[in-house]
Amino acid sequence: MSEPMAIVAALPEREFVRPEDLGVYVKYAEKILRNQAKEGHLHHIHGNIYYKGVQTRYGMTQPRTEDVIAAVLRDHSYGYTSWTVTNYLGISTQVPARTHIAVTGSYKPVIKSVHVSNRSNLLRRSLSVMEINVLEILRNYPSFVEYEWSEALEGIKAAIEYAKDSPTWGFDIDNLVGVVAAEKHQNTRVMFDRFYNDFTN
Repeated sequence: MSEPMAIVAALPEREFVRPEDLGVYVKYAEKILRNQAKEGHLHHIHGNIYYKGVQTRYGMTQPRTEDVIAAVLRDHSYGYTSWTVTNYLGISTQVPARTHIAVTGSYKPVIKSVHVSNRSNLLRRSLSVMEINVLEILRNYPSFVEYEWSEALEGIKAAIEYAKDSPTWGFDIDNLVGVVAAEKHQNTRVMFDRFYNDFTN
């Protein structure tokens, strides 16, 4: 087995990889990843991001869309929106044809299967994915939600509890207070007052 193949073979499956992860000179790592992707040992995701799936008789498995989003937007602040966020949090049964995300600041979409909405409130950069998810639900409420407020609130609470130990999906309602004050969308501010009162009592 050649050195490039041995390096890639040693990588864990179901993981994203970048040149700096290989422990060799970056330019050499870029060449290794590029060539190994051409030979079908990796998936090229975007830029210098690759994915090592599980090899099957039908080829290498693909990463989930939400994992691609997390990898590509690693250095960006984002959350889910529209039907995507309400479906993820269990307050809608609708499954959108495309994944919808809200990205803080100016961001040019690079994932074809993902619809991007930009949000101008840069204070959102301090928030987790779950905290932005909640803002997006409040921003659009009652759109995209199939339940009355009391049921929707319980669904949001359950989702927050389920993801509480995640480093990127953790939730602290106090983190939202200052951010919401800078939100331009009036419904976000109005619904947050209602949410804060109901969530904390």
